[in-house]
Amino acid sequence: MLAPIACRQLGIGVADFARSVAAPPLVGALIAALAGSIIRSLLPPQSIASVILEGAAVGVIYLSAVWTLGFDGSSRHRYAAFGREMFETAVHRLGPSTPGQAASAPATTPAHTPLV
Repeated sequence: MLAPIACRQLGIGVADFARSVAAPPLVGALIAALAGSIIRSLLPPQSIASVILEGAAVGVIYLSAVWTLGFDGSSRHRYAAFGREMFETAVHRLGPSTPGQAASAPATTPAHTPLV
């Protein structure tokens, strides 16, 4: 209901919007489903661990297919830049870890106050 209104406000066609939103996951899902069926027929899972391992493999195949075949170059660039930014933010928030860092915090600091 809101998608056509949003498309009209942004000046893009609903078909273009639907294609850009639906194509990458559809490509990934088709390839991952094919790979999952091949893996299952060649190596039927014999334990919970093998089910988890095969599921993880299919997940990696899905992500790889979406990244390489589903996204265009500009989308890959935007997602890569976003991933780098998120990684840098996480590293910055964690800060450098030194062995004496925990001992240098004041003992009277309340538990709910962040040590930033």
